[in-house]
Amino acid sequence: MLKRIYVDNYKSLVNFDLSVGQINLFLGPNGSGKSAVFEVLKKIQDFVGGVGKTDEIFSLDDRTRWQSSQHQTFELDIEGSEGVYRYELSIELVEKWQKPRVNYERLWFNDRPLMKFGHRFKSPK
Repeated sequence: MLKRIYVDNYKSLVNFDLSVGQINLFLGPNGSGKSAVFEVLKKIQDFVGGVGKTDEIFSLDDRTRWQSSQHQTFELDIEGSEGVYRYELSIELVEKWQKPRVNYERLWFNDRPLMKFGHRFKSPK
């Protein structure tokens, strides 16, 4: 079951950290990020599922407009019967490259690394 989602630099979501329960209600004014949360979940699902290439799923236009950061960061905590998985993904969106690329991708189980790819490797929060 999804327990937590973290998003940084995606549309209106900046340093957005949400813990979720079994039942959740998303309320807020237009442009506050309700739909963006579900878009992120879909993009991660497509990316992990191999539905498309990185540049087909992530776009330079998806960055937060008022920030200059070229990185988007996503984290999901998913609870299973034996413990908690944490999936981390960082996308670099550098305009001179013309398309996004993976900065790092990591998977943890109960704070132990299962898989790592990319430039940086750190312990989960």
